[in-house]
Amino acid sequence: MGLRNVIFVNENHTRYRGWLARQVCYILFVTERDVAENKINLLTKVFRRVQKAFSDSAIGSGSKGKAAEREKRNAKIILSRMVATVSPFLLRLTGWVLLKLFNSFFSIVLVHNGQLNIVKQAANEANVPLIFLPIHKSHIDYLLITFILFCHNLQAPFIASGDNLNLPIIGFLIQRLGGFFIKRRLQEENGHKDVLYKSLLNAYIEQLFHEHQSMEIFLEGTRSRSGMPGLAKAGLLSILVDSLYSGIANDALIVPVGIAYDRILEGNFSREQLGQPKKSESLFGIFRGVLRMLRKNYGSVRVDFAQPFSIKVWKSFKWSFKSVNLSSAVQSSAIMSTNAVACLLLYKHRKGVLLPVLLDDFQWLKEQVLVRGFDVGFSGRPEDVVMHALHLLGEALTVNSSVPLVTSPRIQAPPGVVMIIPSTRVPLVFDLSYYSNGLLPVFACEAVVGRPTHIFVVFVQNHLYWINSIPLLRCQGLPRQLPYNLEFLIFLQNLLGPIIEAYSSVAIFLQNFSSQLEAESATYSLVKNAITTFLDMGVRICLISTSLVMDFNQLV
Repeated sequence: MGLRNVIFVNENHTRYRGWLARQVCYILFVTERDVAENKINLLTKVFRRVQKAFSDSAIGSGSKGKAAEREKRNAKIILSRMVATVSPFLLRLTGWVLLKLFNSFFSIVLVHNGQLNIVKQAANEANVPLIFLPIHKSHIDYLLITFILFCHNLQAPFIASGDNLNLPIIGFLIQRLGGFFIKRRLQEENGHKDVLYKSLLNAYIEQLFHEHQSMEIFLEGTRSRSGMPGLAKAGLLSILVDSLYSGIANDALIVPVGIAYDRILEGNFSREQLGQPKKSESLFGIFRGVLRMLRKNYGSVRVDFAQPFSIKVWKSFKWSFKSVNLSSAVQSSAIMSTNAVACLLLYKHRKGVLLPVLLDDFQWLKEQVLVRGFDVGFSGRPEDVVMHALHLLGEALTVNSSVPLVTSPRIQAPPGVVMIIPSTRVPLVFDLSYYSNGLLPVFACEAVVGRPTHIFVVFVQNHLYWINSIPLLRCQGLPRQLPYNLEFLIFLQNLLGPIIEAYSSVAIFLQNFSSQLEAESATYSLVKNAITTFLDMGVRICLISTSLVMDFNQLV
């Protein structure tokens, strides 16, 4: 009932024994998984649901006959891109491929058998669809959750995916594995909403709900570029809640999912942190990325499934439904060794630290994380765990030692000889910042309290908001008997310091600049990126001056 490495498969996980079973254990394992074939004709059923949308859209166009026919043709094209299926053969084939790839990418992928048994039991007893709401950190999230559910004989979910992944070959595979592509924005260039597309999307989600199909929705909408949870967006979740009120389905079970990586496969987001535009996904780029990943090891992954709960139970609460779900996913996410080491190097030992001191602080930080109700995604001797984290952080730090530490994380250096110095150069410092931000949800409430007293603080529930330069923090209460000594307070101040300083810098800049910024300038890109990051975090920047509001709107 404890933790299990889901990518470790041998003959004991199959019905067969012997030499041949050991050689083909991956094939035997995936063929023995229980995969129900989906014979539901969703395309036809969704098409029937949106008959009214054709007439509404045609009336908006000013003509009924030809416009309605044109909208029907457009609807068929949209649905062909949107509607997904789950192919048992392709799911098993992908399961076999992922076993091979994940064993190349990762050391272990840990899941808790007890958590999955609770999810399975809740689904069987309630006989309602499961809605998985994971934290979004990597493109691998899509595959990882489906793979874990497949390995544990749970129904593969239909996954809401951005249309930026609808690429040749890749798009076909994603659709046959339950992924359906949706637009990131439903507004057209002229500012009007695409009524037809919205109606088709609503009808499709409602039909999946009606057919008791499991779904996977990323509330943040996009991957976190900063390592901190993004602002939850209602989006598809609001369609599910509306379906309950309209009687399309009786209920659904929400399952928040926490995902934690020692190191994400995408590398880093330094280009976007510097304000440069995001590179569009391409088929060539994906294949090149896979080849690059095969030459590296990205450490451990921990996936945690929180306690399922009913939408009906929560819809009567006054708390923001989407925030509660995202908060549950964040709370269930484990803290990895790279998070702890990066945080210590960046906020406690910025000028460098001896290895024995780092080991002591690492053990101290681990205890502080555990006492606050969070879990850690590592185990073993502190020396091995810290060496492993230093190896994964790589270029973001410098190790001065009499032995070649970086070439092998298992080499033990004599005490007092090894000196670890974090890099403060851009963009390497972004790497440390990204992983250290994983600890911010653990200490967020205390970090705000630890800042200077001239900042007015109000505690409501688990997110940070700014209204006219006043931070409002929503939390569930502070732990009792906390060690608020001077050293700990300095650590807390340093942890939250970059956010407050960045916010202050952006606010001062917007308040003082008078000339129009050029869209191509570096200053424009950096300020725009900072504002976008704050908006993704849920930070509200309020400006009094009308001219400043106009300039702010141009930036975002």
